[in-house]
Amino acid sequence: MMKVKKVVFVVLIINCFLIACSKSTDSSTVKEHVEKNSENSKQKKVNKEKNNKEKNTWNKKKGEQSQNKVNGQEESMSDTQKSILLQVYFSNDDATAFVSEEVQIDALTPEAVLKALISKGAVAADVQILAFNTVTVDNKPSVEIDFNPAFSTFVANMGSTGEYFAIGSVCNTFLNAYNCEQIKITVEGQTLTTGHAEYPGYLTAFE
Repeated sequence: MMKVKKVVFVVLIINCFLIACSKSTDSSTVKEHVEKNSENSKQKKVNKEKNNKEKNTWNKKKGEQSQNKVNGQEESMSDTQKSILLQVYFSNDDATAFVSEEVQIDALTPEAVLKALISKGAVAADVQILAFNTVTVDNKPSVEIDFNPAFSTFVANMGSTGEYFAIGSVCNTFLNAYNCEQIKITVEGQTLTTGHAEYPGYLTAFE
């Protein structure tokens, strides 16, 4: 009987030992699994942060490139607006034909166009513009320009040929600059009158 009890006791001890080992193994396995998952989670977090950082850097570079492109276009447009090439018409040296030359102006304004004409000797230096408008008359884009008396004095002191080229230079230059078909010239709001002719209506380009 005692022998049987001893055998049972030994068996119980062995079972307890096996169970303890199994739990230890399970516990170790679980611990390793948890640690592995923790490491994987940390690595995923690091990779995610790295990817986000790279994405933000790429977006920042892309944004800078887009901004540079926009700035480049703005600068290009700004440079274009800063200078305009104006086609100025005036008489040749022997007053037999019109010639033209491109003149660079800062902006398209009536005063700038007049200044360009003066620089080529087509108009006297004391001529001034009192009023200027672009309108539509009879479905035609038109220019209306009013000069001070210095213009009529300048034209009246010329012969008929000189008058033709003086008025023609003004007409052709302004019509070309503002892309219009006809122009009306007045002096202090009155019809332009010279010693050779009157100009009551609209004029077209001179040949």
